[in-house]
Amino acid sequence: MRCKNCNEEGSGNFCTNCGQRLEINPITLRAILDELIAAINLERGLLHTFQDLSTRPGKMIREYIAGKRIVYMSPLRYLFFMVAIGALAGLFYKVDPIVEVGADEIQNAATYKEIERVIKEYYSLLSFVSVPFFALFSWMFFKKNNRNFAQHLVLNAYVSAHANLFFLVTLPLLVMDNKMLYGIGNFIFLSVTVAYSIWAYMQFFTPKTKWLALIKSFIVYMLSSFIIQFIMGIIVGFTDNQ
Repeated sequence: MRCKNCNEEGSGNFCTNCGQRLEINPITLRAILDELIAAINLERGLLHTFQDLSTRPGKMIREYIAGKRIVYMSPLRYLFFMVAIGALAGLFYKVDPIVEVGADEIQNAATYKEIERVIKEYYSLLSFVSVPFFALFSWMFFKKNNRNFAQHLVLNAYVSAHANLFFLVTLPLLVMDNKMLYGIGNFIFLSVTVAYSIWAYMQFFTPKTKWLALIKSFIVYMLSSFIIQFIMGIIVGFTDNQ
C-alpha cells in the first residue's frame, strides 16, 4: 500500500518512512465527531474529571499528581476546555456592571466600572492568565508541604478551570440590567468561588492546623485576585489614554 503523505510503498498499519497510518479513513461528520470526542476525552476523562472536581477536588488533584491520570483530563486540557466554553458564553453575554456615584466621582467610577466589566466579560480568559499567580502564592504560603512549583501549577489550573463553572452559572444574573440581581449574582459568584478554592486547598494540603491553612488559602486567593485587578487597571488606564 502506498502512503498518501510521502508516497512511499509500505505494509502493515503505518508507513515506515514518515509514520503516518497507511489506511486513511474518508473525512465525514462521524469522523469529525470521533476526533472531537477523542480530543476532549469525553467518554471518560471529561466526565470523570468534572465529577471529581465537583465532589473531591483536592483529593482528586493529589491522586493525579501521584500518578492516577488515565481516568482524568490533564489540567491544561481541562483548563483550555473550560476557558473555551466561557469565551463562547462571552460572545452571547455582555456584562455591564451597575455603579451609582456622585458627579465628582464619575471619572474614578467609570474606570472601576470598566475594570469590573473586563474582568467579568473576560473572566474565562483571565482565569487562564491568573494560574501562575495563584501557583506562586500557594507555593509561597504552603512551602512546608514539600510540593514543587509545577505541582502548584497543576493544582491551580484545575481549580481555576472548574471555577469557570460558577461564572457560567451566575452569568445570566451578571448581565441583568437590574442592580439587585447583579448584586446577588456577583455575591454568589465571589462567595462560591472563594469557598471552592479554599475547600480544594484544604483537601489538597491536608493541614494539621486547619484554621491556619484556611487563613492562608484565603490570603492566596485575595492576593492573586488583587494582582489580576491591578494588572487590569493598568491595561484599562493605558488603553483609555490612547
